Amino acid sequence: MRTLPRSSPGARRSVGTRPRRALLATLLALLIAAAALLGSPGAAQASGAAPGSGASEGASPASDTPGSGPAAAPAAESLVIIGASGLTFDDIDPEATPQLAAFAEDAALANLSVRSLAAATCPASGWLTLGSGARAGAVDLPDVAAEEAEPLPPPPGPAGYPVVEPDEPEPTLAPEAKAQPTNYVRVPPRPAAACPEIRTPVAADALAAAEDSSSPDPLALTEPEAPVEDAVIPEFDRIATVNAASGYTADLGALAAQVRDSGGCTQAIGRGAGYAVAGPEGTVERWGPGGTPLEGCVLTLIDVGAVGDPGWIPQETALDGASQLARIDQRIGMYLEDIDLETTDVVIAGVGDTSSPSRLRALLAAGPSYEAGILTSSSTRQSGTAQLSDVASAALTRVAGQAAPPEAADAAWSVAPGEGSAAERLDTLRASAAEAATVHEHAQTFSVLLDVLHYLLFFALGGLLLVTLHERLGRAGSARVHRILGWVGLGLAVIPMGSFLAGLLPWARFGSPAAGLGLAVLAGSAALLAIAVAGPWRRTFAGRVAAVSVTTAVVLAVDIALGSALQFNALMGYNPIVAGRFYGLGNQGAALFIVAVFLGLAIVSRRLLARGRRGWAIALVALVGLASVATLGNPAWGAKFGGTIATLAGFLVLLALLLGIRLNLWRLALIGAVSLAAILGIAVLDYLRPPAARSHFGAFFGQILDGQLFTVIGRKLAANLNIMVINPALAVIVPLAVVAILFFLAYLARFAPTRRLTRPWAGRLPEVLADPTLHAGFLAVAVGLAVGGAITDSGIAVPATGAMMFLPLLLALCADTVPGRGREDGQAGEARRAAGAGPAGAGPAGAEDAGGGPAGAAGTAGLRGTSGSGSQGASGGRA
Repeated sequence: MRTLPRSSPGARRSVGTRPRRALLATLLALLIAAAALLGSPGAAQASGAAPGSGASEGASPASDTPGSGPAAAPAAESLVIIGASGLTFDDIDPEATPQLAAFAEDAALANLSVRSLAAATCPASGWLTLGSGARAGAVDLPDVAAEEAEPLPPPPGPAGYPVVEPDEPEPTLAPEAKAQPTNYVRVPPRPAAACPEIRTPVAADALAAAEDSSSPDPLALTEPEAPVEDAVIPEFDRIATVNAASGYTADLGALAAQVRDSGGCTQAIGRGAGYAVAGPEGTVERWGPGGTPLEGCVLTLIDVGAVGDPGWIPQETALDGASQLARIDQRIGMYLEDIDLETTDVVIAGVGDTSSPSRLRALLAAGPSYEAGILTSSSTRQSGTAQLSDVASAALTRVAGQAAPPEAADAAWSVAPGEGSAAERLDTLRASAAEAATVHEHAQTFSVLLDVLHYLLFFALGGLLLVTLHERLGRAGSARVHRILGWVGLGLAVIPMGSFLAGLLPWARFGSPAAGLGLAVLAGSAALLAIAVAGPWRRTFAGRVAAVSVTTAVVLAVDIALGSALQFNALMGYNPIVAGRFYGLGNQGAALFIVAVFLGLAIVSRRLLARGRRGWAIALVALVGLASVATLGNPAWGAKFGGTIATLAGFLVLLALLLGIRLNLWRLALIGAVSLAAILGIAVLDYLRPPAARSHFGAFFGQILDGQLFTVIGRKLAANLNIMVINPALAVIVPLAVVAILFFLAYLARFAPTRRLTRPWAGRLPEVLADPTLHAGFLAVAVGLAVGGAITDSGIAVPATGAMMFLPLLLALCADTVPGRGREDGQAGEARRAAGAGPAGAGPAGAEDAGGGPAGAAGTAGLRGTSGSGSQGASGGRA
């Protein structure tokens, strides 16, 4: 028997250390790049709390105009916040609401996301959120005369509604209740009970007397009809208890407390305003019913009522919408007459929802700190979009001598001076709100449609396995079947990215925004498919898949570098009504990026390896890996913590396989640990920057130091598990995709212990993953999606979204392989190359090499046997 010469131990050590040194060099380059990015002015400016951050193109946060942005010196002496629950820009009309229309002429305008702990924010929760500068929720308070108070409800669950214990009956649903659709999440319908009633503050001494009284209704006797000082909201500590258990750090009444601590006074007018200024014990410094005159305090909050469904607001009179708007407009006009806009900032906000489903509300700000234009918040980085939790910090810091509440969300506002009339600015914001509402309403429908399409695909694959059509059709018929599957797979694979490309079209301007959105998605998908079939790579399915993958990865990377315009208000991106994320790369986008970048790199690397350019392939993977991790992790761009870890882990797997390093469970665990350590290193560097300049990375490390790590993990884990409970149709995609890969793509045939399970279909199914380079890309995608599913709050949605693109693209790759001919085609191709004919086909991915044949002896030698035990080597089709 012929034996191979044994190399010396020193030579083996030299060869073995070379790949490891390459990996270490890559990691070192990542850390150096991260440090450079974190220290760059762009990263500091784009951080969530940096002055002037988030301004849209054309905004001037550092403008010399007073009030154009937080960089300008505060000019206001006092602040008045007027809340009108349910108010939207659609409600503002010169004839119906003349006072609001006149105020909007010289105001900074933005759509307001009012998301609190629930998918829809009741007015009481909205006022609590405004006053604390963090998401908060309200509960019904018992009557003072009640002998025994009802037990506290549990804290809101991941979907925003109280968790129903197993032994409790399901809540009764109102007939008009509708499920609140979010991105890949079905939120339970709103319970039939109306929103919690906002209780009126009462004088503290009167409350004490009422608690000792034997009157059947002492609370009614103590409700004040005139302004009172040293007031208190009965049983308010129950609200504080529920919020403390919610997993969010809402410091109730933080806005008013900050003003008092600085020596200023606060005044609350109306019930909702009382909730906003109340501390954890329900204490209110100054409170008065509607119509109370202003007292000239540094901070004044006014509740002028609500517009919307009276069933949501128990204390509101059942007026029609026009009457509600007229009353609110009249009240706002009455207070504006007594306010000097030369010295006082006035913020008018729709502080909550008054109908279902939730919608973006109106935010208007005028005074010495503002100018007419479009307002942008640093917490959203999206032009014309702010959050209700921003108001406490962003509005108060524009008042002379005031600072942001310590526990409030760090946010700053900037204003892009308006071009055109106020009517044009209002139309722009109305169109943006309609866009958000349309996406919010149809995201669930789009998710179900994708689920159904992939279920049909799985049924078709299962049918091919059961009836063994390949045997009946013969080789020619089998080739036609796989070619049909290839085109079907390519068509399905472009739909997810097509939903992002839809953002390039002004579909919200259509007469029917829903129809416009559908047409835009089709147009985006068709454009991506056209790229696949239009270039020189169109000759093979491998070339087409490479074109789709590379285009997807490049578009996503460029988009997040330019402000995430395609991610924002996308069916698979993020929505301001849901308010889970406003900038950077979303979890669904990250899943598509992982699939696209790794699969695209694998196909291009295979082409380079086939030409004997192994060094070029390794260099390409290393450079793209550095660029991708830097793009996702840059606080100014991707700002993606979990996605960065997942991408880095996948790149290390791909690079290790290309370097010839065999992978096992221990080395995979080591790759995961190294990825986590590298990202934590970036988080530490980010944390060392000033608090106002930190991104998600530094904030997370700060939570670790503050002892909130397990609270954050618990909240994300609950949200992760909740997706599987409330959207099982999406969760099922993952196991179905795994079964399809194991059987239809003959992945089980790669390993001796499981090869017998595929014997009924031996020689009839494609073995595209027998190609070692494609297999390396496959493993990189699998690791990236698995890590992303484990550490992000979208959980199973990450691998499920990735599978919706990954499996169809793999099926498209199979179309280049006729079952039973892969090895012969590969040997023929190698013979042609040996004869100097070169590879057949001119596509960039190697036209005829997709059949599983060797991709160049020198190029793939280091990849053989990298799948672990049971691997049979590339020569046997089991690399």
